[in-house]
Amino acid sequence: MLGMGGPSTWVGRYAGVDVVTDFPWTGLVVGTPGTECAAAAQPADGAVTEVVAKGFLADAARDFRCAWQGRRAQLSISGIGDISLDLDAGRAHAIDSGQDATAMGLALTGPALALLLAARGSWMLHGSAVRHGDAALLLLGESGVGKSTLARQYADSGRRLADDLVACRLDDDGLRWPGALPQPRLPDEFDRTSPRRVARIVMLEPGGDEPVVRELSPADQSLALIRHTVATRLFPSWLLESHLAWAAAVAARKRCVALSYAQVPAKLRAMVALLETL
Repeated sequence: MLGMGGPSTWVGRYAGVDVVTDFPWTGLVVGTPGTECAAAAQPADGAVTEVVAKGFLADAARDFRCAWQGRRAQLSISGIGDISLDLDAGRAHAIDSGQDATAMGLALTGPALALLLAARGSWMLHGSAVRHGDAALLLLGESGVGKSTLARQYADSGRRLADDLVACRLDDDGLRWPGALPQPRLPDEFDRTSPRRVARIVMLEPGGDEPVVRELSPADQSLALIRHTVATRLFPSWLLESHLAWAAAVAARKRCVALSYAQVPAKLRAMVALLETL
């Protein structure tokens, strides 16, 4: 049940892990998966554990089922198909199910990739990222709060790094952005430069005419990071523990702030200027 499938033909490498398909999809190229192995989290034992959840993917409500056995899993998504995961190999393998190849591509580079990265200490977040000096600024928030709108203000200067999906890890040097993830909303020429420091994580909130920046308590920072992490409902217990520990450690660094503002087009440039001061 938990094998990695047949020969791979199309490969994408993101932040040190591979996503592999037997069919072409945007962002993947013909090639051979790498062999890098640098697992961070550890499972409690080799027992099979099933995690089920409901969610929204590729413009439709889906049923998700993830059968975990040690550091391997089979992710099944209704109306899309199955993806085999090997955390030690850092590899997710999707086989053409004959259904919707575009939806499978989104599943592979969304929840499947999120699980691979999480096992190595990098957590995929719903948000946008922009270049902030020699670092990155991550913009998180609920749908419709203006993450993409603000990030687009950086496009003309070539400083938009990501839109929709970002990743963040914590190491001895602090918060790091481990490089570009698949960006279906961005053109091919977006910034794909090497991993960089994360200067701030900004939680965007709807507000009044005047923008307000406020510090968040450690508890509020942790909760916000957990809420905006991709695929947490598919995590087994050992990965949930690692995730909670990561969120608490990031909160202890006091790098998250909240920014409430009104989404008024005429004030967007002023909002960019404010972000530059953080």
